Amino acid sequence: MTPNRKAGVCWRSGASPMPREVRLTDRATSDRNAIWLHIAEDRITAADHILDRFDEIFRLLSDNSSAGPAKPRLGKGMRTFTVEGYVICYRVSPDAVEVIAILHGARKITRRLLED
Repeated sequence: MTPNRKAGVCWRSGASPMPREVRLTDRATSDRNAIWLHIAEDRITAADHILDRFDEIFRLLSDNSSAGPAKPRLGKGMRTFTVEGYVICYRVSPDAVEVIAILHGARKITRRLLED
């Protein structure tokens, strides 16, 4: 399995009558791939597992975009969701959830970091 197995794919879940499309920015796709490559250096199955967990959260956010706490200090409309030590930074619009970045939870996440 490769880190790009679902690159460019939008997630939708049929559980909710009005799910939002989940879109990954180029930055978020790059982060996701880098995480897979880093973990795969030791264990490919663990790397695949983390991508599966990210996909689970994307489906959750499709149905419940307010699942993560609001983080106004990171920017207008920003929210985060932590999974397995990684922080998914995202913004919600009326029809979509835009994943801005996926960062290691040990990092100090700032507005500037997300703008870079």
